[in-house]
Amino acid sequence: MNEQRDHEFVQHSIDTGLSSIQGDPWLAQRIIASEKEGKPVKKIRFFALVMAAVVLLSGIAVAYAITRPEILNWLLGYEQASAPLEQAAQTVVAENSADRITARINSVVYDGYQFAFSYELENSQPDQPAMVAIDGCAFVNGKELGLNVSNYDLRLVPDPRQDVLPVRRNPTDGGAWSLPIRQELTGEVTCEVTFIVYRPMKGFVVMTDPEDPLYRLDDYDEETKEEIQDKWSTLRSFKNTLIVDSNDSDPEQWAQQGYTVIYPDGSTYTSESDIGKTWDEAPLYNMRETARIPVKFTFNTNSAIVYDFSDTDDIALDDCTLRIHHLRFSPLTTIVDISLIPTENTQEAAQELVERYGAIDLADESGEPLNYSSMDYEFSPNPWATEHWKDNECWACTYMIEMPGLQEWPDSISLVTEQGEILSLKIGK
Repeated sequence: MNEQRDHEFVQHSIDTGLSSIQGDPWLAQRIIASEKEGKPVKKIRFFALVMAAVVLLSGIAVAYAITRPEILNWLLGYEQASAPLEQAAQTVVAENSADRITARINSVVYDGYQFAFSYELENSQPDQPAMVAIDGCAFVNGKELGLNVSNYDLRLVPDPRQDVLPVRRNPTDGGAWSLPIRQELTGEVTCEVTFIVYRPMKGFVVMTDPEDPLYRLDDYDEETKEEIQDKWSTLRSFKNTLIVDSNDSDPEQWAQQGYTVIYPDGSTYTSESDIGKTWDEAPLYNMRETARIPVKFTFNTNSAIVYDFSDTDDIALDDCTLRIHHLRFSPLTTIVDISLIPTENTQEAAQELVERYGAIDLADESGEPLNYSSMDYEFSPNPWATEHWKDNECWACTYMIEMPGLQEWPDSISLVTEQGEILSLKIGK
C-alpha cells in the first residue's frame, strides 16, 4: 500500500471527523496506524470516543458488500450503490473450465446502451499460475459485440497483488465493460464471453526492485508488513517462478532464455519495443495459449433505467445552435456529447465559441453540482473545435463528457457553461 497516500487519508479523516467512515470500512485500521505513527494526542482522544462506531460501520459496510451482487463491488468498491444501480444489478450463475482454470460470470448491470459484468477466475493447481485474458469479442443473442478490454488486460491467477488482508487471490475477482450495443434488446438475452488461458513456455521471472517495500519492512506498521509479506508468500509459492533482483538481472536476457518476465503485482514486463504488439508477437511474454473458456450467461434487459435525450431537436441559442449527439443518464453512465455550431462555418468561428463558452458542468435544480457514483472515470470539461464530429458536416465547438451514473436523481439537470445555462432537462422519478 502507498504509505504517503494512507498518511494523507488519515489526516483528512482526522480533520473531517466521521464523514468518510461509511465509505471506507478499513478506516478503523488506518486510524489505529495513525496513532502508532504519533499523531497529535488531542486528536487521538477524539478517535477513542468514536472507535466503536467506526468498527460497527466498518462491519456493516463489509457485510453489505459481501451480500450484494459482485458487479457493484467491482464498480464501487465498498461505496454505497445508488438505488437505481442496485435495482439494475442482476445476479447470474454461469461457469466453465479448461486447463485447470474455472471462469465464472456472477453478476451484470445493463442500462440499455451497454453492460458491465463481474467474474471470478480460479486455478485448481495454484502453485502453477496462469495468465488469463478476456477475448475482446463477445456475442449477444448470437451477434458479435466488442468488449472494452485491451491486449494487456492479463490477470495472473492466483493474484499476487498487494491489498488489504484478507486478499481474494484464488479465486480472484474482476470485471469488464461492453462497448455500446448497436442492436435493439428486449426481454432475456444470452451473452457469451471467452476467457483465454496463457501458460509460460518456460516459467515466470519476477523482477524485484531495491525500493520494493519487501526490503523496507521497518518503514511500515505491522498490518502493512503482513500485507507485503502475504503478497510475497504468494509469489514464492509458485513452483515455476524465479524471483530475481533487477539490479543484477536484465529482463531481456531472461526473456531470451524463454522466461516470461513479470512485475511483483503479476503484470507482464513490457519494453518500449513491445508496445502495440499482441501476446504472441511480444518476445518478453514467451507464453502460449493453452485453452479458451467460453462462458454463456443470460440477463434481463427490461431492468434498464435510463433518461435519454439524444433525439432532442437542435436548439437555437443567441449566437449559435446547440446540437445533441448523445445525451443520456443511467445508473452506469452519464454521457454528454454535444456541439455548439456557429453561424459561420469556419474554424475561427468554432474556436471563438470554444473560448467564449469555456468549461461545462452539470447541475441540479438548485444549481448544485450533480452527485455521481464512486466509479473510475476520466473527465475533461473543456471543449475543442471539430470539423467532422458525429453528424456534423461543419466546424463546431464540441463537448464530450462521460461520467459515472448519478448517485441521486435530481428533479432536473442543467448544462452550464461559463456563459451560463444552455440547456435544462426535466428528470422523471
